[in-house]
Amino acid sequence: MPPQPINFHDKLSRFTDHRSPHVVAELYDYQFKLVKIQGEFVWHDHADTDEAFIVLGGQMRIEIRNLRLTSSFQSGGVTDRIRVEISPGDRYAFHAETRKGRFSASEWRTDVTDNRCRADCASTL
Repeated sequence: MPPQPINFHDKLSRFTDHRSPHVVAELYDYQFKLVKIQGEFVWHDHADTDEAFIVLGGQMRIEIRNLRLTSSFQSGGVTDRIRVEISPGDRYAFHAETRKGRFSASEWRTDVTDNRCRADCASTL
């Protein structure tokens, strides 16, 4: 049987817990995870993986520290802190070691794509 499409809304309806990523697909060394987050998230970074978010619902606001600047900001260097607003349908990516704290006024749902991690970091739907 050929691979079937993955419906994010169906998968999101299968869990209610917050801050607990659920793996919905894998491609090479990357995992696609769904997660629901509400309220403030602790400052953190991932030393060995880039990370991308696609917001599926809600409004995601992220504060970023130690961002490696690219040509979209200015060339070279590191900025102290910026705030990014991400709406449903938007995608945003982080380089490894980017320190981030997430804040939102309401629950948001997102697809998180990053390198495959330890077996205990996400459950599979």
